[in-house]
Order: sequence, then C-alpha cells, then structure tokens
Amino acid sequence: MMLDVLSGIDALVLAAAELILDNYSYSHFKDLGVDESLLVTEETPEAIAKSITLVSFWFNDTDGDSFELSFSAPWDRSHSFDVEFDGGDALCCAVNGSPGTTYTRNSLEGRTCEQMGNLGRLARVP
Repeated sequence: MMLDVLSGIDALVLAAAELILDNYSYSHFKDLGVDESLLVTEETPEAIAKSITLVSFWFNDTDGDSFELSFSAPWDRSHSFDVEFDGGDALCCAVNGSPGTTYTRNSLEGRTCEQMGNLGRLARVP
C-alpha cells in the first residue's frame, strides 16, 4: 500500500500545494521584504507545487492511509509546511517553525489544523 501512495506523488504534491496556498500571499511576503525572485507571482496550486520542495514523508500507520508530507518553501525559510493526508485526501496544512523561531512543533502540539492555519501569515524573514 505504501508504494501505491508513493507512486501518486505528483497528485499528492498538487493537493498539498492547494493547502499551502492558503498560507501564501505574494503581496504579504513582498511587503515583508522577501526577495521577489523567491516569490511565486501566480497564486495557483500548480505554481506553488513547482516552487515547494518535499523534505519528508511520514507514514502514521502501517497501511499507508494516514501520512504527512513536509515541505520547504523558498519565500519562507523559517517554517515548514506540513500537510496531513488521510485516505489520500489532504486534510490540513500546519505551518511549523524551525529551531530558534517562536513557532515550533512542540509549542503547537495539541492545536487543531484550523488553529495553526494562519501562522504562515506571521512568517518572519530570515
């Protein structure tokens, strides 16, 4: 089952990009002073999918039904964008800080994806 999940990676990245897009705004990051060459001008899932980098793939069960994809994004080096999947459906995107930032996975533990969804708007420029 896990190999079946991996064989559909392109569709999974596109589904994840749609949720990551909820935490992205060209004008917001431009206003923060992020170099324009790092920004995605076309705010579509397809454009986001081309710019993000898959960092890790975590299976939460042995069946491969529940898993998480973690991405980095060129416009925000301080956070990871972690997308949870269940049964092949993208459920939510959590924006988690890297070590040394305010928002770490441990400080957000127990919060719902909805509660974490707006943290991308608070991203700090490295």
